[in-house]
Amino acid sequence: MKFGKICAVLGVLFCTTSLYATSYTLYDGSLGGTPDQQGYLDLLAYPQGSPDYHGETGGVTTFSTHSNTLFGFAYDTWSWNTLSLDRNKGYSLSINMKINSETHYEPYNQAGFSIALSSGDSYGVWVAFWNNEIWVIDGVSGNNFTKGNSFEFNTTTGFVDYDIFINDDSYDIHANGASILTGALRTGILFGDLNYIAIGDLANLASVDASIASIILNDDYQTVPIPEPASCVLLIAGLFGLVRRKIKK
Repeated sequence: MKFGKICAVLGVLFCTTSLYATSYTLYDGSLGGTPDQQGYLDLLAYPQGSPDYHGETGGVTTFSTHSNTLFGFAYDTWSWNTLSLDRNKGYSLSINMKINSETHYEPYNQAGFSIALSSGDSYGVWVAFWNNEIWVIDGVSGNNFTKGNSFEFNTTTGFVDYDIFINDDSYDIHANGASILTGALRTGILFGDLNYIAIGDLANLASVDASIASIILNDDYQTVPIPEPASCVLLIAGLFGLVRRKIKK
C-alpha cells in the first residue's frame, strides 16, 4: 500500500509544476482595509494632500483624484528594501481592478491610472489605462508621454484580472487570461536602478476613479517543462501497473 502511494505521488509531481518560486499577496480586499494597510505597499501622494476619496468597502478599495488633476495618488513599494525584481528569472504582477472613470488632456497622452514595474537594472514597463484603451508608455519628455503599443479595451465595464509578465527583455500583458500586448522592456523612463512597483495615478495632467480588489506579485519564474497530458497518463498508468505487480507478488 505504501508503495502505491509513493507511485501516485511521483506521478502527480512529475506531471505538475509551480511556475513561480515565491508569491506575495500585496493586497487582499477580503481581509479589509486599503492596500497601504496590509504591510507591503506605501501611499505615494504628490504634492502633499488628499484624494477626493480613499477607502475600502465590501472587500474593494476605491480612490478618486478627479477634483485635482495635478494631484497624484498611488501605492508603491518604496519601503520594501528586500524587494528584488529579477527580469532574468522573471516575475509577474496580477491585479483585479476596475477603472470607474478616467480623464486626460490632449496632447499630453498622460493616463489617470498606470502600473510601473522596474527591475533593478533600470529595465521595466509602464502600462497606462484609459477608459477604452490600454497602452505602454515608451518615453517621457516634460509633460508629454510617448504612446507605444496599445490595445482597445473597455476598462470600465467591470472588474478585470490583469497580469503583467516580465521575462528577460520582454513583457506580456494579459486581460482575463488573454494576451493583449507584448513587446520589449524599456530603460531610462522609470525609476533608475530601483526594484520598484507603483500602482495608481502617477500623472500630473490626468485623473481617475478606480477600484482594486487584489494585487499579487509572483517572483522568480521557473521555466520547468511540463510533460504533455498523454505522457502523464502513460507515466501514471505505468506506475500503477507496478503497484499491481507488487500486490500480486
